[in-house]
Amino acid sequence: MEFVKKHIALCVPDLRGGGAERSNVQIANGLVRRGHSIDLVVLRKDGPYFNDLAPEVRVIELGVARARYAILPLRRYLLRMCPDVAISSLLNVPLVISSRFLGGKTKIVLSERFHFSAMRNDARALGEKIAFAFARFLYPMADKITPVSQACADDLIRSGIAPPDKVRVIYNPVVSDGLDILQREAPGHSWLQDKGSPVVLAVGRLHPCKDYDSLLAAFAHVEDKSARLMILGEGDERERLESMAQKLGISDRVSMPGFVENPYSYMARCDVFVLCSKYEGLPGVLIQAMACGATPVVTDSPGGSAEVLGPDLRDYLVPVGDVEALSNAISSALKAPLSPDALRERAWVFSEDASIDAYEQLIYDLCG
Repeated sequence: MEFVKKHIALCVPDLRGGGAERSNVQIANGLVRRGHSIDLVVLRKDGPYFNDLAPEVRVIELGVARARYAILPLRRYLLRMCPDVAISSLLNVPLVISSRFLGGKTKIVLSERFHFSAMRNDARALGEKIAFAFARFLYPMADKITPVSQACADDLIRSGIAPPDKVRVIYNPVVSDGLDILQREAPGHSWLQDKGSPVVLAVGRLHPCKDYDSLLAAFAHVEDKSARLMILGEGDERERLESMAQKLGISDRVSMPGFVENPYSYMARCDVFVLCSKYEGLPGVLIQAMACGATPVVTDSPGGSAEVLGPDLRDYLVPVGDVEALSNAISSALKAPLSPDALRERAWVFSEDASIDAYEQLIYDLCG
């Protein structure tokens, strides 16, 4: 794809370890490799993924603690630096306000990374509820809205949040050649270094939306009592989940090591990978686990989980919150894993190159 290189701003709160943050690093690195000038605009320079940024990516720190305080700093940035395109992840409302109401000629793209209706229904904090209420009026002011799955796109249109002509699905950049190298590294956990027992793995922040309550309850009834459960990730739910595991009598078979910089080495050696979220956008950890050949047990949540599996790999797709079905699926998957080759082939649909191609084409369509 040949066209004049552009100045692009990627706007995200920080790089503290979520899937959206990892994707922004991959997008930034991919676009800068193709010769574009890339600014990564963050509220604060915080998070482990800054170590993965290409040195050519310029980091712009707005110096505020919360998204609602970012409107004026974003406006100053846009007016001073005048990027051709600004792409927001998790800063959608502030970016639209700073550009459309306070001046600015930059083309605005909103990356919707979650199932909007499910997130809105799950909102508890007043600030979150207000932001979702404003979205109906603000999202149509963007030049493009890029949901990360078709399921999320359909929801935005159906809910009246996004005009159909402004919506374009762009899958996250998930799988790359580097993943193959990383999965061969030795995992930093004894359960996977010396596989005496099967290991069930989950990866994601310790948050209610991941529904680890159902996973712990289901694991307590898995047939193979030698199996072990490992949950990689950090969050406010740690103490409560550890207490729940103890009450269920499975604490000696459950490990929560926290955030792990290279989860792929764990995915490549686990026996079953579980994603039991209440909702998702496009679950990168599921794609990554499939790329590592791990058999997935997945809840059929609103969003892109079933879309990732495709029509042929849904053997262990279960209803959200159904503990019995989840337990049975884990037991069955331990006994009858899916073809690693088929899983890897499907995962490559969500390759880094395909995503960067799509973003580059979008930029070209917006700017010429």
